[in-house]
Amino acid sequence: MGTQAFQTANQLNKKDPYSIQWNLSVERVLHGNTALRVSYIANRANQLSWGPDLNQPRPIDPSNPTAPRPAPFPAWSRVFTRAGGAISTYESMQTEVIHKYSHGLTFQSTWTWARNLADTESWPRSGFSGEVTGRAMNQYNLRGDYGNVGGTRKHRWITTMVDELPIGKGRFLLGNAHGVLNGIVGGWRLSTILLAQTGPFDTPFLQFDSSGNARFGFNRPDLAGNPNDVHHTRAQWWNPNVFACPGGVPGQDFAPGTVTLSCSNVIGRFGNAAVGSLVGPGTVNLSLGLAKDFQLSEKVKLKFESSFTNVPNHPNFDDPRNNLSESTDASPNGTFGRVLASRGGDAGGNRVGQLALRIEF
Repeated sequence: MGTQAFQTANQLNKKDPYSIQWNLSVERVLHGNTALRVSYIANRANQLSWGPDLNQPRPIDPSNPTAPRPAPFPAWSRVFTRAGGAISTYESMQTEVIHKYSHGLTFQSTWTWARNLADTESWPRSGFSGEVTGRAMNQYNLRGDYGNVGGTRKHRWITTMVDELPIGKGRFLLGNAHGVLNGIVGGWRLSTILLAQTGPFDTPFLQFDSSGNARFGFNRPDLAGNPNDVHHTRAQWWNPNVFACPGGVPGQDFAPGTVTLSCSNVIGRFGNAAVGSLVGPGTVNLSLGLAKDFQLSEKVKLKFESSFTNVPNHPNFDDPRNNLSESTDASPNGTFGRVLASRGGDAGGNRVGQLALRIEF
């Protein structure tokens, strides 16, 4: 087999992707300005792009396991292409409680229970946040990569609120305040955002070649059990003992003293671990803002604004390592299932605050 790679071929007569969407909502007023809405929201996308390797040898024929399986293009190592034919399906139930503005208060609380499946997320995680490559593990079985989409959370609850605090002239507290006192304690606005969601889906993978042709070595392990059914810690978020090399024995194929699968037996098939079978750490994040306008004169106003993300400074872990072949960390136990960092500030990271003063005239 050759050593040169052809990275960007394009399918002849590739069809354009399209989607079909449908939804149903039921609404009811609970009391006054407060209402409840329950919605079923779904869509299906067809002819999505995916990236098969056209130079992948065919799997072993069990009836003739020694039959030669040459690469279709022996002068090349791999021939990636952009092709149509992938699909995705999304279904969710969304429950919303909405309180329209009254007595200085407005809020909205939404819980989403979602299931999002696609066959375009088989390739190992990209180094760029949010990027989906569309590479396929097996060009002869696209639907074998059908599984949970990484960025979708099964459960997501978000509540937003803006409240004019009941302090100052005409309010519940210090309602008789006047002049300077009312200018200091009255008119404050509190805004909050509370987010709680389950973790993203991830996929276990191996740097192991099942084809026997020394290709790029991308595979998934065999799975016997639930890797998420374990006490989660930063050192070991998933249970490695349910994994094995393709055709191996779960829990017995690891290199001594590690959680690294050192696979060498070429069996001509891919592992049965599903795309999106791992669930990463969830996120809990409370952010708030406090603001007030100070009327200095008829035409001059001083505005104070402040905002803080992750007020409790709750640690939200980043995605654990998902490579069962990886043993590059200083620890002798390798890095599969280890959390090596916390999420960034824009995704529920450490507490961040900012203050601002602005004069308007």
